Amino acid sequence: PLTLVDLTGGEESLAFLPRWETEEVDFAAAYAERLAEVGQKGYGMFARHHMFTIEDGSLIPVRFPDPQRLSELPGYEHEREKVIANTKALLSGKPAVNVLLYGDAGTGKSSSVKAIANEFAADGLRLVEVKKNQLYQIPALLDSLAQNPLKFILFIDDLSFSANDDNFAALKAILEGSVGGRSQNVVVYATSNRRHLIKETL
Repeated sequence: PLTLVDLTGGEESLAFLPRWETEEVDFAAAYAERLAEVGQKGYGMFARHHMFTIEDGSLIPVRFPDPQRLSELPGYEHEREKVIANTKALLSGKPAVNVLLYGDAGTGKSSSVKAIANEFAADGLRLVEVKKNQLYQIPALLDSLAQNPLKFILFIDDLSFSANDDNFAALKAILEGSVGGRSQNVVVYATSNRRHLIKETL
């Protein structure tokens, strides 16, 4: 601990300097312990934050993420439990699938994804929000995350496409693994008000 020492020894106090106390540290053991935890705690910005956005092709930490918790979400427990089970499979290194949550506005689709990210952050889960106009950046993002020991949800909110939207073909290729293969530590969770993502036109 750091304490203050009066160096004057006289009647008038002239200065205070810290007295440092040292103790032995097993750096090899400390390093091994930290290395063993990197799959849950991460490193760098991934250790300090658990939600991110994309700006100019780079991951930007969300300083004040939505604090939504699973315990606060009413209804749809059965549907939500399937997503939770899939997330647990991802975290345990088992096969996990990409997920589309569809339903009317206000049914808790986006809140469920954010709450899951909060619930399992301490277990090594991180969330990256990808906007529709950023879908083309996903292959590069997958490459950058492939060697990361953490697990990631790529969150695409309120997704729908027009019939001739090139973004749909790009996303389809990513989901099917035809672009760079499937990453073992990343899944895509998308939400939509529509079960069929392509809007029908008359």
